[in-house]
Amino acid sequence: MQLSVAVKATETFIHRISSWIRWISMGTLLIMMIFVTAGVIARYVLNKPIKGDLEIQELMMVLIIFLAFPYCQSEKGNVYVELLADRLKGISKEILHSFAYLIGLVIIALIVWQTGLKAMQGLASIRTNVTLSLYIPISPFLLIADIGLGLMGVEWIIELIHSIHRVIVSKQAAKPYIPESEA
Repeated sequence: MQLSVAVKATETFIHRISSWIRWISMGTLLIMMIFVTAGVIARYVLNKPIKGDLEIQELMMVLIIFLAFPYCQSEKGNVYVELLADRLKGISKEILHSFAYLIGLVIIALIVWQTGLKAMQGLASIRTNVTLSLYIPISPFLLIADIGLGLMGVEWIIELIHSIHRVIVSKQAAKPYIPESEA
């Protein structure tokens, strides 16, 4: 039993998006490294620190971390603790994985929902929801975090579908074959 062509095409499309936004994350990391180096040189060599450099670095971290989450999930790069799953075999292990992905999806959905609400509230009061020294609006960065988490959730949905598919295939393989002539 194969997954449908539409599911495979959707999975490929989501993986491509995850890969594309990973490049934004990596580019931001490169810019941040240059910015931190410039900040150190400005502070200790020129004795003129860059105003708000810590705020800028914190906002860059949002891009670096949350835009890398979906790609990390698609590559199975996240850390998993499988104390119980290592002791299980076959269909029991797949059912446990499916259940774990389902619980994770509920948690990610709640986080995406609350982060989205916070971002929308911040957009409504754009003048008050800003950083302390440079007055950079925080809401766009909350939206970026929400997008990254949402895509990670979609990657988890893909994993859940594959896990459920493995459970179904395992159940079908476990059934004894009865020829039609005897049935």
